[in-house]
This record gives sequence, C-alpha cells and structure tokens, in this order.
Amino acid sequence: MLEARSSLFSPFARVAEQVLYRCAIERDIQVKASEVEQARAFLAQRGVCTTPLPNGTFAMLDGTTVSAPELLLLGVRHLVDSRLAADARERTDGRPPKT
Repeated sequence: MLEARSSLFSPFARVAEQVLYRCAIERDIQVKASEVEQARAFLAQRGVCTTPLPNGTFAMLDGTTVSAPELLLLGVRHLVDSRLAADARERTDGRPPKT
C-alpha cells in the first residue's frame, strides 16, 4: 500500500496532469525530454524497463517499440491504475473485495 500511496505524490504525477491537460485542452501531444525521463523513471520503479533507441523511440522488454508520447501515456496509465488500486483498498479497509 505504501508503494501505491507514494505514486500518488510522485514527481511524475504532476507531469501526468500537465500532459493530460495539454492533450485534452490544447490538443498538443508533444512531450519534453524531461517528461519522458520522468515517465521512464516512474515506469522503472514499477518494473517496466525501457531502452532509448537512436531513432527517438523506446524499446520495451517484450520487443515492441513505442514513441515518446506513447511512453509518457503508458506512465500515465500506470499512475491511474495505482490510484484506482489505492482507492479500492481504502474502500475495503485493505481487505480484498467480497465476491
């Protein structure tokens, strides 16, 4: 639970909010190198390894390649998933949901 909570306040959370704003309001999907590096660091903390390639894309461990905007959005997805998981744990007091 500490890992999920720490992701809520990670430096990448602020970057994610800025990127989502630019996508939704400004319709801009350009990303900064610093944002990509924060996304890579955030993903690495969660076991998602990426390798920069000479053409500006990133290799994933499964052999796929992604662009910088795709990598950043992958980080956003992991952040949202960790927030949802933390919220679900709070609603159930840390116990698994009843089925």
